[in-house]
Amino acid sequence: MDSCIKIVKRRDPRRIWDFTRTQEESRLRPRAASGAPRVETAAHKEIAAMETIAKYAALASSAFIFIPAGRDMISYGTFLLPGEENIRPLMTMAGESARTWMWGMWGFNHCVICLIKILAVLGGDKTMLKLMAANAAGLAAYCVLGQQAHGDMEGFIVISAVQTLSLGYLGFVAASGKSKKK
Repeated sequence: MDSCIKIVKRRDPRRIWDFTRTQEESRLRPRAASGAPRVETAAHKEIAAMETIAKYAALASSAFIFIPAGRDMISYGTFLLPGEENIRPLMTMAGESARTWMWGMWGFNHCVICLIKILAVLGGDKTMLKLMAANAAGLAAYCVLGQQAHGDMEGFIVISAVQTLSLGYLGFVAASGKSKKK
């Protein structure tokens, strides 16, 4: 039977031996940084749940954008989302070669920005999360203006709002996921 405590050699020259807990023990009884048992309260669980919800919302909304953005690079004339038949003519250039280039550039740019958002979430990069939340907020504002001017921007508004809230929460409110000690 495995013990919950095992002896490991540490790299810290001041402490040659240290007692650490197995992963199962750590999961069952979390400890504070000081090593003392940490008391998990309902508030801790709610915060952890909010961070998890924000993380999945950010990942899902960012990954979703790959569908229409990828389509823009490959087949800009194909309608995938509701309302595109109304908004697409407003965004399409007259010249065929300019149209192909513009939609490819547009789609590629959205794919790269969403990849950066996903990497920021997975890496817990607070600075990038804040920057991407600001990016999503700016996009949401532009979409609201577009909705007032010509309509059919509801989907963009929803995605941008979800990204603004989830990335903003992870960047400004949530506890740091990874410490940056060097």
